[in-house]
Amino acid sequence: MWLRSGQYILGKECQAFEAELAAHTGTKECVLGSSWTLIVCLLHQLQGVGPGDEIIVPSHTAFPTMEPLLHLGARPVFVDVDDAYVMDLDQAESAIMPRTVGIIPVVRCERRDDLQKFLKERNIETGIHYPKPNHLQPAVTGLFPFVPRLPRTEQIVKEILSLPIHGEMALDAADRVCDAITEFYGKTSCR
Repeated sequence: MWLRSGQYILGKECQAFEAELAAHTGTKECVLGSSWTLIVCLLHQLQGVGPGDEIIVPSHTAFPTMEPLLHLGARPVFVDVDDAYVMDLDQAESAIMPRTVGIIPVVRCERRDDLQKFLKERNIETGIHYPKPNHLQPAVTGLFPFVPRLPRTEQIVKEILSLPIHGEMALDAADRVCDAITEFYGKTSCR
């Protein structure tokens, strides 16, 4: 119905969905957005994030995690990851300064290239997202007077493999991916 109407945004179908989602979640209002970046930017605006504010983020995260900060004039403060490949809490704590207004917290495979080849032979596509960490992205490096050295983050971008697993995937397709990975590591089926 909505496709035939030609109204893909701000139409009656969107308004109806916003009302249904608000009722379902128990909120008064609901706003649809065109992307994660837009919605997070609006969220940060509502939180009062603006020019000069600093928010601590792990360098190894999806670019849209920190991109809205740049749009608002805030400064992402990059910290490295720890041995478990999550935000290094000691670095995060030492990065807290008077202008800090928040912290945005966020499958390592040491044989990434071998696993990727193994899965491709089984017609399972994978991806290597963010081969360059955020603190080294050209969109960011020119904004700051110095670029931090974050050795763990710079190492894990060479080891992480994005797998084709998502919430809309049929269970048998997800099992196929899991079984191939367990086969690669010489373990039994994940079912």
